[in-house]
Amino acid sequence: MKKHISAALMILIMSALSSPAYSSGYASPPKAMTAAEEKEAYRENLEKQKKDPFNRKLLGEQYRLETARGEYENAERTLNRLCSIEKNNLNLRINRVALLRIMGKAEEAREEGKKLMLLCPSSPELYSNTALSCSDTGNHDEALKFIETAESLSPSDIRLKLNKAKILSAAGKTQESARLLNLLLEDAPTYGRAVNNEGAVKYKSGESEGGEISFEEALKTEDPGKYPGINEAISLLNRGKYDSAIRKLSELENSHPCETILKKALAQALLYAGRYSEAEKKAAEGIAMSDNDAELWNIDGAAIFMQEKYDAAEAAFRRALWIDPDYAAANSNIALCYKKNTMFKKAEIFLQEAIKKDPYNPDLRYNLATVLEAKGRNAEAAEAFRKYLELSPDTIDKPEVRERIRQLEK
Repeated sequence: MKKHISAALMILIMSALSSPAYSSGYASPPKAMTAAEEKEAYRENLEKQKKDPFNRKLLGEQYRLETARGEYENAERTLNRLCSIEKNNLNLRINRVALLRIMGKAEEAREEGKKLMLLCPSSPELYSNTALSCSDTGNHDEALKFIETAESLSPSDIRLKLNKAKILSAAGKTQESARLLNLLLEDAPTYGRAVNNEGAVKYKSGESEGGEISFEEALKTEDPGKYPGINEAISLLNRGKYDSAIRKLSELENSHPCETILKKALAQALLYAGRYSEAEKKAAEGIAMSDNDAELWNIDGAAIFMQEKYDAAEAAFRRALWIDPDYAAANSNIALCYKKNTMFKKAEIFLQEAIKKDPYNPDLRYNLATVLEAKGRNAEAAEAFRKYLELSPDTIDKPEVRERIRQLEK
């Protein structure tokens, strides 16, 4: 399953943690839509706009649908229309900075963000997105200055501290990044992504063993002390002892039937064990209790995907991505749904976006290579396979991948 689905407990290294591109109040959380439903909603929205072309709510919904579909150029045009209608709405312009960065226009995002700072000197979101754009363009000192300003405006926001660690790491200051993450863990020891990112920093610093330990710890940080047996179950899961993990987690769930974390862990174990319909059911139980959990939606989508119901799986993955726009696994999994439906151009767009968010994840490179191979772009596919081997030099499929590279380069 490794090459097919990036499930919830698979590592997400050094996520950018930007805010959703559009958050001005026009769009409420969407229900999970299939690709066909999304297309129809988009068509209906455009029809309504013909009668009311300046309706801000309709434009906001159009923008949401376009970003969900990965149509960022269309989304930029729609957002520009909104900005022209609401000239004094600075939130729209702040959101544009985030969108430009998502589109890979880091320099433009950087310049626009710096201009907006004069008008919005108290927006931590603006300073954070501008800082990340500066980092993307190699302006690390400027990036650090802006992220520190963001922290001063919102000192309790953990995401800003994680962004600062990411910027420090990109600037080559891996030890400072590791120290910051360690301090963060002292304040928020159950913040799994921080532990995970600490592992990524250690990997970049050459401490592979320390990185492995941190990744293991990241799986235990959703209040494991509350359920003494959960660490044992996770350890069994990581060692491939799925039936034993399922038994242990089922015992815990029977004792604590209203705890979402246990349903999530059990759904994950069932997924790894190949019991896909049971995993889907258990994930749905968790979603019924907490429908704003991106990992639960991702597990649900993974279970549905493995039952070859690709449109329904895509809808669940899109919900996960809406909840957490920096969830690289959801990007990748949407891409795999497009690949299964032979929509290779869209698959490539979503995989490239996933790689931006999680550049050290080898599985994303593998999946991109298979999409490029299917499109007949052999040289690019071979390069993506080489990057996969570079990021996972001890992978058991190395001989097979080397042979694929050789065939692609003929």
